[in-house]
Amino acid sequence: MNPEEIKIELLRINTRAKKSFGQNFLINDSVLKKIIESAEIKSGESILEIGPGLGVLTDGLLCAGGRVTAIEADQDFYRYLKDRFKNEKLKLFLGDAVTIIDRLDFKQEVLNSDYKVVANIPYSITSKLLRLLLESPRKPRVIILLVQWEVAKRITALVGEMSLLSLSVQYFGRPEIIEKVSRASFWPAPAVDSAIIKVSDIRDRFSDKEERDVFRLARIGFAARRKTLANNLATGFHLARPMMVDIMKESRLSENIRAQELTIDDWLKLFENLRRAGVVKQADERSSA
Repeated sequence: MNPEEIKIELLRINTRAKKSFGQNFLINDSVLKKIIESAEIKSGESILEIGPGLGVLTDGLLCAGGRVTAIEADQDFYRYLKDRFKNEKLKLFLGDAVTIIDRLDFKQEVLNSDYKVVANIPYSITSKLLRLLLESPRKPRVIILLVQWEVAKRITALVGEMSLLSLSVQYFGRPEIIEKVSRASFWPAPAVDSAIIKVSDIRDRFSDKEERDVFRLARIGFAARRKTLANNLATGFHLARPMMVDIMKESRLSENIRAQELTIDDWLKLFENLRRAGVVKQADERSSA
């Protein structure tokens, strides 16, 4: 749809683009095509879409052969989509995506088999949504999202520029920027450029309990980015700094290194050595305690 077509549709259903829902409609067909191509959808594949709006991407996903489950928070658009898509291959849910995806019944009904996530999401939920999907017991095989350009760069950051966000995504999968997207590709135009990101090779590394400990370690490590990792961890785990330095040396890490300079493997080795030293308890010890 072009801006004039969007305005006509919004007028017809007596609504408007709402900032509260982060509604910026994609009007660039080449970007839409790139999103769908990047998802490599096979006939009958399950696709989860968040924030379908007027259904432009939804239509493309269905035409590509996907069986789409879409979550829409705006009642006006929910009613519009129900009327537009009388299609047995589309299931619609009304409500906040983060809340719905976290519901047990939704996990059992929708997230109980292989699925992909393909969406032009409200940017305000990017971090929450990624965390929820990647930490889910049943993870998507692939995630394709339109996100803010600066967030895309943070997600795909290299060692030296890592953050808790980049670590939390790269721990589970391999993120890449498919294409930068100009703000002129949307109506209304947002204040910033965007990017298509793809997270593939998504996998589990530890049990749920162990993963919680890994990310507790990371949160403590990134607590104060200007401080050394040794200082952050000694404070966070209530350890004497010399003991923390010894554990870091055992992990082949400099006592002056900062959290943003560690690789994923560095974090995992540090986690194992903290667990061996009794700073982090074994999962089976906690469950039997």
